[in-house]
Amino acid sequence: MLINDYGYSDTQLERTYVHHPNGFERLAAETPAPLTMPCRYLVSYTWPVVPRRIEKKEDNITWYHKSKKADKPFIATLSHDKKWIAATFTRETGNLWSNPERSCHHADPAIHLKRGETKSLELKVFVIKGDLSQLLSLVNKEMRR
Repeated sequence: MLINDYGYSDTQLERTYVHHPNGFERLAAETPAPLTMPCRYLVSYTWPVVPRRIEKKEDNITWYHKSKKADKPFIATLSHDKKWIAATFTRETGNLWSNPERSCHHADPAIHLKRGETKSLELKVFVIKGDLSQLLSLVNKEMRR
C-alpha cells in the first residue's frame, strides 16, 4: 500500500509500528542511527527471524531486520498529525516490511498449497481515525473471523 500522498510519509520510520507480545513498537526502534537509503525494513511474522540485523544486497539496497517476531500480521503508520492510521493486514504472511522512501507497507499474504488445492488470500487496508489501541481491536476482530 502506498501511503505517501496522504500525510503519512515516514522516511525514518518514526511513526510506523508493528505489534509484539509486549505491545506496539516502532518498526525501526532497534536502529539507533538514521536509516541508509535505499532500504527495506523487515519484521518476521511466521518466518524465522533473520540473524543478520543489517544486510547490504547486491542491488545496493540495505535490508534491516528486527530481532524479534511480530505477533500480529499488520504494519501501521500514523499520519503526520497522529490522528489517523493507515495499516496493512493479512491473516497469513511470512513477514511485514516497509520501503520507507515510498512509505510503502507490505504484508504480503503467503500460504502453502498442495497440488490441485485451491485457497483464498485476503489482504486488507485500514485507514481509521483513532489510535493504535483502536487499530489493535479492529485487527483482533478480523483475526477471529
